[in-house]
Amino acid sequence: MSSSVTALRCPVLSFVRQPESLHSQEDVNYLPDALIILDQGKILDFGPAHRLQTKIPEDTDIKYTDECRIIRSVCK
Repeated sequence: MSSSVTALRCPVLSFVRQPESLHSQEDVNYLPDALIILDQGKILDFGPAHRLQTKIPEDTDIKYTDECRIIRSVCK
């Protein structure tokens, strides 16, 4: 049975606050080799590719790209 999980392997720039509210460089995280794991367009997880590779099913379609993805993390 084919998995509905897909993944993007690409650079990722993420923020822990809205960009206009950034206070320090610690509010920004750049991952040059990241995985964004998706299920039907919803982000399930993202992080360093070496850490997440074992979390995805073997039949996952992985799209490789050099284009950077920007993700704004939600603060609680």
